[in-house]
Amino acid sequence: MSAQRLIRVCFRQPVRLRRTDGETVELHPGMIARLRAHVAWPLIADGRAVTMPDDQPETAGPPVAELPPWPPENPASVPYLDTEGGVVIPLDAPRLYRWWQGGQSIEKTRAELSRNHEATARPTIDNLPTRNT
Repeated sequence: MSAQRLIRVCFRQPVRLRRTDGETVELHPGMIARLRAHVAWPLIADGRAVTMPDDQPETAGPPVAELPPWPPENPASVPYLDTEGGVVIPLDAPRLYRWWQGGQSIEKTRAELSRNHEATARPTIDNLPTRNT
């Protein structure tokens, strides 16, 4: 049996691969792995991974586990339009709105909010309901 050539790659995009034992593994940008050539070359050709020299150290310390999004999601903390029409996205908003963590674009969020402006506008001193006396 000939030895399989392993190619060291760093992932540029999220990739799901099936291991020889049948388990599916999710690999994320920045992760480094050694893959068989027939698996690595298509990923490299598609731009989802780049080759890494074998003499470069993989990490300076222990491997880092993927962390959940921070801060935790608060379903009640939804984006809204401010008084000048700017989009305000709270840091603890649902992940769907967190563009900085791969959520939908600000433009899409603005379009959704514009369609539902009356329902999503936050009360201000200028738009509070008044009593007729």
